[in-house]
Amino acid sequence: MRQKVSPIARDLTRRLDPTSPRAYHRRMRATVNGEPMDLPDGLTVAALLRHLGVKGDRVAVERNGEVVKKARHPEQTLAPDDVLEIVTFVGGG
Repeated sequence: MRQKVSPIARDLTRRLDPTSPRAYHRRMRATVNGEPMDLPDGLTVAALLRHLGVKGDRVAVERNGEVVKKARHPEQTLAPDDVLEIVTFVGGG
């Protein structure tokens, strides 16, 4: 008797299969706020912020010593061995 597999489970299995052309691979190493991290290859700055759960509205990002302007977050692709500093702004009084 064959067990039915939902389309969602089948898609997840395919994405996690390393032989699949659309498989998710963690294969890029970068340093974020002084901590070495394994990250998905090809992330943009905006995708990195989402990946880390950081809201991009009040944040500054520095990549290899240079500030990445907010307008470039969606297009600025990260590379292996990048050094990133992420600073979030907190209001108060």
